[in-house]
Amino acid sequence: STDQLFGRNNVKRRFGELGHSQNAPKAKKRRGNLPIQATTHLRAWLFSHRDKPYPSEEEKSELVDLTGLTLVQINNWFSNARRRILNKKDKSSSPPSSQNNST
Repeated sequence: STDQLFGRNNVKRRFGELGHSQNAPKAKKRRGNLPIQATTHLRAWLFSHRDKPYPSEEEKSELVDLTGLTLVQINNWFSNARRRILNKKDKSSSPPSSQNNST
């Protein structure tokens, strides 16, 4: 009967107190930014090694100790920084292309 299917206890059991299915996917947690002091150290290292922005394992270990971040966070930060920070700086400092300057 509909009372058995939609009775208050059955609805609670299936959907919880808020009326959401217990099988519904969880909302993603918002990611946090890294501490400013840590990114300051990483940016300083990156810009002072712009010609070779790949820290050695020993340098990464020192950055882990200095920043308090994990090795995975250091690796991810450098991977993203090479794409986002260095490429942006290179593009902004290079002269404009002359492809669209035809007369």
